[in-house]
Amino acid sequence: IDRTAVDHISKRTNNINGVKYEVIEVRDQINDLIAKPILLEDNIIPEDVVVIESIEAAKPIVPTVQKTEVLITEYSKPKIDNINNKQALEKPVIAQSLTLLPVKERQTNYVTDKVIVEAKHKPVYKKHDIDGVLLDHDTEQWTCIHDTQNGLMWEVKSNNDDMRNSNNLYSWFNPDNQTANGIADGGRCEGNFACDTNAYVQAMNKQNFCGHNDWQLPTREQMQTLVYLKNDDKSVKINKEYFPETVASWYWTASENNDNKNFAWYILFRNGTSLNDLKERPKHIRLVRKYI
Repeated sequence: IDRTAVDHISKRTNNINGVKYEVIEVRDQINDLIAKPILLEDNIIPEDVVVIESIEAAKPIVPTVQKTEVLITEYSKPKIDNINNKQALEKPVIAQSLTLLPVKERQTNYVTDKVIVEAKHKPVYKKHDIDGVLLDHDTEQWTCIHDTQNGLMWEVKSNNDDMRNSNNLYSWFNPDNQTANGIADGGRCEGNFACDTNAYVQAMNKQNFCGHNDWQLPTREQMQTLVYLKNDDKSVKINKEYFPETVASWYWTASENNDNKNFAWYILFRNGTSLNDLKERPKHIRLVRKYI
């Protein structure tokens, strides 16, 4: 190293100091390479790379790096810290974090909720003929409806049948009650039987209506499942697509008023509410059976 100086003392001093700082620079470079070996590629001289032709796929020659313990001083530590900070910023995003995106789950839940709502307000009805035979969905004439959601089969009224005429009225009567059993034959109806709820149930079971003989007057809860509130204000609150011959009036249920046995509950299909009245006052009825 030729370092110009006025005398030999200053020349020697300059040489020593120059070598000192060059050694420190080399040491810092070695520390950089140990902290981030990829920097070795910047120090490869093209003439030192040997290319070997082979039939097999050429494999890159990666120079081996022998890790050596290096003393970290005040000169090298800031550079190593800087390299470590850069490596921390370059870490890839963890893939599992993508599962936090709720788009697909919300869509699934929305569809599920939509199905539940449709099932609640639009029960799946199946049509049956007078013998109980299942009919095609687009059949124009049917006698009974199977509510697949609630497991019930319902009588369908028809103005072409005197017995099932939608305008018939019946008094509430149950001869099995010891007290307050209602009034027998207190209604106004067509057919060769008494116009009360008990006589109608017996007549329908006797003829094996829709292939079954276990028909009965529905409970208050069972009748409430027929209330369909999607109609406009002027329509009867029932799905008339399946129960066409229904009037916007009151229909008896089998449920009695526990506070006064002279009263029984009925559903007013004009608005879908449940009320109670004296058993002797005539009302419409619709029979039901449990579908097994």
